[in-house]
Amino acid sequence: MTNDEQSSLNVPASLIRDVRRALYAFLDDAAKQVSATGRRPEHELHPEWFAAADDHLVRGFALLDELGHDDGPCDTEIMPEHGRTLLEVLDQVALLLTDWMAVHDDQDPEWNDHRDRYQLLLRVEAEVRRDATW
Repeated sequence: MTNDEQSSLNVPASLIRDVRRALYAFLDDAAKQVSATGRRPEHELHPEWFAAADDHLVRGFALLDELGHDDGPCDTEIMPEHGRTLLEVLDQVALLLTDWMAVHDDQDPEWNDHRDRYQLLLRVEAEVRRDATW
């Protein structure tokens, strides 16, 4: 398969809001890391200390640009090179959904919706692992 033939990765509409929220947390964590590193003595002599946070910020903002900044209710196609970042963000979404289901009774009206989104997330994650480029 050539680069021109690579398929995009699909993020279903029902997961967009969850993915975007987790992505903002991903970016926030990177920004906090930059801030903490900037307070370390002699940080200006060690630009390599910022490399991991810089990588997260660059990848996070690139994925956000692909997803869009609004909560539009439609499936969103993103380029395969964003797969690594999407997987990291999907891991956070999975934690949020499973934590919510663990503390709520399955009789809760929203429980089935959370379960369905979690199952969809697992399918999306499998597709991303199969189709993403790193």
